[in-house]
Amino acid sequence: MNLKNLNTLIDRYFSQMDWIYNEEHNELFKWKAVQYFQKVWHAPENQSLSFAEKFNKAKKESAVLIDNSRISPSMGVVKLAQVAENEVSSLFFDVLLADDGGDISLRQNHMDAFLEGMEKLRVQYFPQCWKYKQDRHAASCYLCFFAPDTNFIYHYTE
Repeated sequence: MNLKNLNTLIDRYFSQMDWIYNEEHNELFKWKAVQYFQKVWHAPENQSLSFAEKFNKAKKESAVLIDNSRISPSMGVVKLAQVAENEVSSLFFDVLLADDGGDISLRQNHMDAFLEGMEKLRVQYFPQCWKYKQDRHAASCYLCFFAPDTNFIYHYTE
């Protein structure tokens, strides 16, 4: 990693903070969405909920980071978990969130395996519902929701 370039980017970020977090841009909503997800996910009163129920409740303020008028991957997670809870839960905790020791290549491999597994489930249970298709952006959001200290949200367009 080129630390000089990284430090330049960090300096640019800090120098633009007033613009990034002003009324017009308000990028803080992303952090609030992640915080809400974590608060709901880890709340003792929600531990008895099914994966689908807990994920649906936790995503209420964070779905805006993933879904839009054409796609709804977060609802796809909920719908798939309603019909295949063990498989979806396993794809999240045993595949996507599997320990990678900080190895970004391995993390990307986990993302790919997660996306492949979720797509197989989507085709099996909701073959006509392309709105539920997962992508790398959705997977990066899920990683950030569950482990924001070691993951960030990736979006390949501006």
